[in-house]
Amino acid sequence: MRSGHAYLCGTDDAAQHVKEALDGAEWSSLSPKQAIAKLRPIWATAVDPTKEKSFAALTENLTAEVALIERHPKGSARFKLLDSAE
Repeated sequence: MRSGHAYLCGTDDAAQHVKEALDGAEWSSLSPKQAIAKLRPIWATAVDPTKEKSFAALTENLTAEVALIERHPKGSARFKLLDSAE
């Protein structure tokens, strides 16, 4: 069970990389801007483990999406797909 952060990854290898990077870092003292700067290389390496592409190249055709995660003590209903009707 993770505490303090959540992430979604397309592969188990990417998830393992992100988990190790997030677990080994101190986040509480960072501003949001500093945290984003620290997350970029973690995400980029998870997406492109060869590190052949720059962050700009990896993100040039991406569209931002938002995920809201609702936490419950029992861990039920971790992710819910919401549409505009809800």
